[in-house]
Amino acid sequence: MRAFKKTRTATKFTIELKDHLGIIRRFSGLTDRRQTEQMGRRIESLVECRSARGGLDTETARWLENAPPVLKVRLVDTGIIDGARVSAAKPLGELLKDFARHLEAKERTAKYVGECEAMLKRVFDECRFIVWSDITPGKVETYLKGLWDEGLSVRRSNGYLTALKGFIRWMIDTGQASESPLRGLRKLNEKIDVRRERRAATPDELRKIIATTAASEESFGMDGQERSLLYRFCAETGLRANEARSLMAGDFDLDGLAVTVPAGYSKHRETDTVPLREDLAEALRRHLSGKLPTGKAFGGTYSRLTDRTAEMLQQDLEAAGVPYADERGRVLDFHGLRHSFVTNLSHAPSRVAQSLARHKSSAMTDRYTHVRLNDERAALAMMPDLTAKPSDEQAKATGTDDAIVSDQQPYPTRRIHTPESGALYGALCGTNRQSSLEVGANKNRVPVMENAVIQRGRRVSNPQPSDRQSDALTN
Repeated sequence: MRAFKKTRTATKFTIELKDHLGIIRRFSGLTDRRQTEQMGRRIESLVECRSARGGLDTETARWLENAPPVLKVRLVDTGIIDGARVSAAKPLGELLKDFARHLEAKERTAKYVGECEAMLKRVFDECRFIVWSDITPGKVETYLKGLWDEGLSVRRSNGYLTALKGFIRWMIDTGQASESPLRGLRKLNEKIDVRRERRAATPDELRKIIATTAASEESFGMDGQERSLLYRFCAETGLRANEARSLMAGDFDLDGLAVTVPAGYSKHRETDTVPLREDLAEALRRHLSGKLPTGKAFGGTYSRLTDRTAEMLQQDLEAAGVPYADERGRVLDFHGLRHSFVTNLSHAPSRVAQSLARHKSSAMTDRYTHVRLNDERAALAMMPDLTAKPSDEQAKATGTDDAIVSDQQPYPTRRIHTPESGALYGALCGTNRQSSLEVGANKNRVPVMENAVIQRGRRVSNPQPSDRQSDALTN
């Protein structure tokens, strides 16, 4: 490589070197010889990478991103660098359109693509970012801090940062950039600025909403029966509003008791098969009867299910006499039906609840599981009775009065679980009193351990007690 001036009157130096094909190439340099030689060495590094088909080192990649657009075009024309490297010099507005097409190709919903595009355009315009090299962490951090000071929630501010990082990750993955300029920025803690906290509905509240709505008039394009079935469907499957909005009649396998959520509408971008209760499947069969497989499952006279599902539910909550917000300010919006679904799974094994909730981690399932007041009361009722009793009553209760106790005698036994205590346990599962009694009496108690004794530190079943021991056991 050499740097020279073509003529004595030339203001800029010229760089001459061999490319990866051995062809001598000339590039326009700068007015300063030293800076021109540095540019030449950078181009030589690019040639070496092209010859070895290896990746660029960090310093060379940064230099290339900030290189003049004319030089990049010349490097692409000679085949020294890939054409994707030039796109980083495009205006961010053009890159944003390419990014939106990328999201559409990934089967993201039109609403999601529109929101991402709007957020990114706002950041680029208000931060005055024209090209890729204009994006700096300091400007972005200051801008997001300003939005928060103006009243934007922390969660929404984090949404802007997520959109920006998604755009940057796409630039890196497509070879248009070498590294993220925002790699040091982290999301803010959303717990310090909770604007709306959701709650889970109790089983009685859900029954009241479903029953009252079924008898109501048409609203938001759906009659009362369809809205009632929609609420029940989401409360018994945990599907989100957008997932329910995407469903067609052909997505239901009512004989197999399952519904399939397309990957494009599932939050974790995977096709989900969600199980259905048998009674819910029968109700859906009546509702979907006569619909084509491509017909929408919910929506009534509208072309699709309304986007105002939260407002729709709030209206039906008022009609049913169910409070929208509780005494702690926690609200029951449409997504609260999903919270109710996960909360009602609290009796199930943790792995089963996580799978039904379609969560990647058990921590997320825990976030959706709410402890309700009736759950706390049922748990307290199962605690041992600490009320003080007279000594003679305590003796009778323990069966030790008039009984000779020694290490050779069996200890008196008591029934460990009764239908009543099992019913209290069943109440923790979110069932009603009758169901709790049945669960407690038939399923949720350990077998009664009667006539069990402990002798010399070991347990003996079915002993043959003496007459005096029998009298002690019966007390």
